Amino acid sequence: MLRNNDDLLLTLTSQHREYVKGSKEDEYSRTAHNVRNKDSNQRNNLRRNINKINRNPTLFDVADTLRLTTNQRAALDYWNGTPYEVNQ
Repeated sequence: MLRNNDDLLLTLTSQHREYVKGSKEDEYSRTAHNVRNKDSNQRNNLRRNINKINRNPTLFDVADTLRLTTNQRAALDYWNGTPYEVNQ
């Protein structure tokens, strides 16, 4: 669909961040990939960022200083019972 509709491609491309230089995907595939993963990217990025915080030593306990909203907690609950579960 994107290959036949340049206006739609332009609209969707402007809504998403570009890949790093040297990406092997063509513009149509890259845009379709971004649209397809729009819902899960926020959840995945939140999980990665919290795991990154937990891996690094901190002066204070992370559980005491990290405040998550109810939406963020619900997003992390998606991973409960999987190998990607996040310890909050």
